[in-house]
Amino acid sequence: MCQTGRKQERAVGSRVIFNPQTIHDVTVPDFCILPLTLRGPDPFANEFGGAYDRLYRSFLTSRREVLRNGASFEEVLGGPHVDVSALDRRDGTDKTHPMTEFVIGLTRSLHYDNVTKLALMHLRHRMMRWMIYPCQETWNQLPAIMRPTSTQLQIPHPIWVDFFIVPRVRDMFIVQPDTRRLEWYTAADSIKISWDPGEKGLMEADSSTGMTRLSQASRSHFENVENITVSETAITCFPQMRGKITTRSGEVMPKMCYKSS
Repeated sequence: MCQTGRKQERAVGSRVIFNPQTIHDVTVPDFCILPLTLRGPDPFANEFGGAYDRLYRSFLTSRREVLRNGASFEEVLGGPHVDVSALDRRDGTDKTHPMTEFVIGLTRSLHYDNVTKLALMHLRHRMMRWMIYPCQETWNQLPAIMRPTSTQLQIPHPIWVDFFIVPRVRDMFIVQPDTRRLEWYTAADSIKISWDPGEKGLMEADSSTGMTRLSQASRSHFENVENITVSETAITCFPQMRGKITTRSGEVMPKMCYKSS
């Protein structure tokens, strides 16, 4: 149950889980069922996967710890919208919420254009909010493409997989764990979420907070898996991803395929 100021959100909707060892049916709300992640290191991890797994797990653990120490829901998670103006903030002030700073940091190391960075920030921000504090409110705000698949709920996997923004690719990493040793970083580096430059309304001002957020139109566009692509050369590096994500042609990758042990 979410505690949001004076309002409490109760469970709506449920999923039935059968446990053959106890022979009981247990009904729990959908929002309570988190992905089944590994408790230890991933035996299939390459250097990038291992680093991302530690990064996600460390942040998730630290935010939950702040909650356990008595911080409020709003203090720990911030608002439901990421402050997109923080992407270019260089004024040296401490205005950026830790949730926003975390998702910005995830985009800075890769060769994304600014629109794709904004989209990834939005999708990962919503996912992290739910995983830190799973309740009806954070579940309702979680885009459909980020909600865990049945594979994510049933097969142990590293936590970074849950933040990959294409469901079929997440399932591939889980049911074909050897792919986690390959050059998936190259494909991730080429992800692009387009936005027609002639389309107005990419961002808007939030009248209640004064921050800049993505508009409803752009959020809906970014949450459509059909608008997420990778380059054809990235698929050449990682052919296992073919057919699981839309490809685009005519682009040259900024780097050669990464070679992982």
